[in-house]
Amino acid sequence: LPRAWIERKTNPDNSPIQLAVSSPDLNLRRVKPFVPMIRSIDGYLKLDVLVGGTISDPKLSGSGNVKINRMRLTGSPISDFRDCSFSASLQGEKVTLNPSKIKASGGTANLRGTIDFAGKEPVFDINLDGSYFLLTRSADYTFRGNPNLRFYGPLSNATISGSLQLVESLFYKDVEILPFGVPRTTDIPRPNLPSFSQKPSPKSSTPPTPGIMDCKLNIDVTTLDPILIRGNLAKGEISGKVKVTGTIRDPKTSGTLSSKDLSADLPFSELKVETGIITLRPDALTNPFVNLRGSSKIGQYNVQVYLTGVVQNPNLVLTSDPPLPESEIMLLLATGSASAQLEDQQVASQKALQYLLEGIKRKNGDKDKTLLQRFLKNTDQIELSLGDTNQYSGRKFSSATLEINDQWDFTTQIDDQGQTRALVVFSIRMR
Repeated sequence: LPRAWIERKTNPDNSPIQLAVSSPDLNLRRVKPFVPMIRSIDGYLKLDVLVGGTISDPKLSGSGNVKINRMRLTGSPISDFRDCSFSASLQGEKVTLNPSKIKASGGTANLRGTIDFAGKEPVFDINLDGSYFLLTRSADYTFRGNPNLRFYGPLSNATISGSLQLVESLFYKDVEILPFGVPRTTDIPRPNLPSFSQKPSPKSSTPPTPGIMDCKLNIDVTTLDPILIRGNLAKGEISGKVKVTGTIRDPKTSGTLSSKDLSADLPFSELKVETGIITLRPDALTNPFVNLRGSSKIGQYNVQVYLTGVVQNPNLVLTSDPPLPESEIMLLLATGSASAQLEDQQVASQKALQYLLEGIKRKNGDKDKTLLQRFLKNTDQIELSLGDTNQYSGRKFSSATLEINDQWDFTTQIDDQGQTRALVVFSIRMR
């Protein structure tokens, strides 16, 4: 120690200090044992720190750089990171996040901003923008977006604002109506459906400490590309504009989502949705208002389906021309026949066979293993109908219709007396 300090002639607290610390490139593989979700990582960390000022009042400055060549995570929808770089500098009590880039799962994001530690709590001003960045992904859906967000304010009263454009998003779900290949004696497990009811959280006697979950939201979400709906039963597109407010802990949404070219492939018909609107309500995040109107033609019947009301308690109205009771319409949608037709055992057996063929087609039509499957693979343009009733003669008949193009169809029919006929139909559709 300096002699002046030992003899107490000089106060050491006011003595100036100057210290420089520079680390070599630190291999990031060393952090893998401490972060279980990191499956693999290749990159490095470099730090440069300067200490100045006095012993009683040191001043810190420096910089840090992280380069990630490749990183894979487990248990995260965003799992594959490549060529990422982060750069930050420290000057006194202010951290500056220099322009940094994240490349993950086919998308990119850019970060920049500052964090000020001068007050009682940190004050943030960070900007995030990106292109085709993966937001979330599962076996049933994928959502990507172009974010342009700003996170600013003290931690206890911070705000996230900006816009988010959804792009290249997809919802895909196959539904197997009949479990083909499963014996009848096998117990079919009940589906694990999400609950729309929120369990009340236990009340705490002390209010929670404000944190990141209490950040306020002010985000405009739009669909730059429509969200695609795909599956063996439904296809179409959804687009709209949504306003997200509230907080991260308690988000509130408002806006509308509308469908386009939405249709459901029922066992014996196609249900086309002419109007599909979902209205989001700020006071009921999981219980929006639905307004759907669809139509389907099954044999001689034109069926109209109306679904209105909130998701948790919708109101379903079914009408048909010629008119049928709603119970008969439900049976018609499910089996392709009214109850009077199904009283004939032969007709019921034929409908069951048609249903079986449709199910095999949905399940195996895209494979090429057997002769039946090769036939089913090319039957997308063939409409098969078994056990229908001629509305003029009352005879039972079965038919197969081949769609040649949008206007021409070729139909063959055979009735219960063995009489056959073939028709070439030219359709003119009036708007």
